[in-house]
Amino acid sequence: MRDDGFTSFRLEDLTAANGIEHGAAHDAMADVVATIEIAKLLKRCDEHLFDTLYRQRTKRAVSALVNLDDLTPLVHVSGMFGGARHNWLWWCRSPGTPLTTAN
Repeated sequence: MRDDGFTSFRLEDLTAANGIEHGAAHDAMADVVATIEIAKLLKRCDEHLFDTLYRQRTKRAVSALVNLDDLTPLVHVSGMFGGARHNWLWWCRSPGTPLTTAN
């Protein structure tokens, strides 16, 4: 969480918040090591979540979760949506379904 109350997905912020050394931010090797340390921390803290995310690392695995025929709810988290939207978006209808007919 940043000082302004918004969530940050920046690697240097994630490492600082989790007590992981990342002195040379934006150096390729330092960023790789920091990412590995974040992954190790996640696995140590919540192995089930780590395993679930690891299984969903491919386009094929994620595509299997998206079911537009049944309008299965899906939450997508991304820094692209911005802090004002809390970096998440619900998908609970087919993009082609008008809002007036979605339940």
